Amino acid sequence: MLKDLIRSLSCAGRKVAVVDERGELASMFGGVPQNDLGPLVDVLDGTPKKEGILQALRCLSPDVIVFDELGDEAEAEAVLQGKGAGVPVIFSLHARSAEEAARRPSGGKAAGRGRGRRNRSAGGRPPPGHIAGSAARAADTWGKGRCEI
Repeated sequence: MLKDLIRSLSCAGRKVAVVDERGELASMFGGVPQNDLGPLVDVLDGTPKKEGILQALRCLSPDVIVFDELGDEAEAEAVLQGKGAGVPVIFSLHARSAEEAARRPSGGKAAGRGRGRRNRSAGGRPPPGHIAGSAARAADTWGKGRCEI
């Protein structure tokens, strides 16, 4: 789901910074992404998320930052810095429910404890792979069409 969203944003002309700590999104080999994420993507491969988010903000001037699996509070703080700089940050967070995600220190902090938008995909509604909330609006707005190669 994140790979498709990255490609949609990139193909629509948005500069996307991907922080790919474990190589699961871009699958880099020899400095070349093996997954087609689109033409306007910078990949920070093997970079810890906190450092990668801050590097992207300082050096890459992205329109959006994407990473998978928000972990600890330091990563959540980096997400808040991205939001504070006006750069949307899209990430996944593994939990059994939206409530569980919000109760976690990192999940609640990244969502802004009520100031941010939260997307739900737990408890069987909506189905897996469904993009909801602000991420869906971003994909609809930015992700029209496919890349022409």
